[in-house]
Amino acid sequence: MEKNCESCGCREKCLYSYLRSEDKDILNQKKFFRQKKQGETLYEQGFHAGSLYMINSGVVKMTKENRHGNPITISTAQCCTMTGLESLQTNAVYKSTAVCVTDVSFCIIPREGNVNLLKENYKAREWFVAQYYQHMETLSNRVRDLMSGDVKMRIANAIWVLHRYYSSQKKCIEITREELADIAGTSRETVSRTLTALKTKKVLHVDGKCIRILKEDAIAKLAGIKMSEIG
Repeated sequence: MEKNCESCGCREKCLYSYLRSEDKDILNQKKFFRQKKQGETLYEQGFHAGSLYMINSGVVKMTKENRHGNPITISTAQCCTMTGLESLQTNAVYKSTAVCVTDVSFCIIPREGNVNLLKENYKAREWFVAQYYQHMETLSNRVRDLMSGDVKMRIANAIWVLHRYYSSQKKCIEITREELADIAGTSRETVSRTLTALKTKKVLHVDGKCIRILKEDAIAKLAGIKMSEIG
């Protein structure tokens, strides 16, 4: 299955919108459109970074092994987000493993393709630099949130990220307590207590693995997200 960049909903938010018409044709020929199921990986930590990944739909988590060899979630990526930025460097390896939290559709852009497109395109290079700094800011915020101990904010943020995908599918968020705890960087028990509290306040509807947001503004506020900034 292939997907034309011109018909993609992310075309105005990715590299495509910064290219000349002839380069857009090259990108369409170079990239590959793929789909993977929940739990599958896009790439693995330590492997050669040969491609960029543009997420078209779904949620992906980036995990990194700690010194004990256990995977820790360091960030998430969702619709119209680029990941695998390590591939912009020569002979680089992926610094994390990208795992599908939901079913995911994405485009793969091989390194030689994206590097060639950047050589004579200042705007495209500028966009990639912005992507890199945004990635670094995300990691910095993740470290800050983990250090601050604001568990409720991390859980609310994880729910919000998942909500954006599942609401587009007209479904409730389908996730186990263990999976949500992994994304939020906390324990299953803490997730269970927080969900119970939010259910009691009628902010969430919780039924087993099914979670549905009843008050978007309340979850957004708890997650530190301004509703006015949501596109």
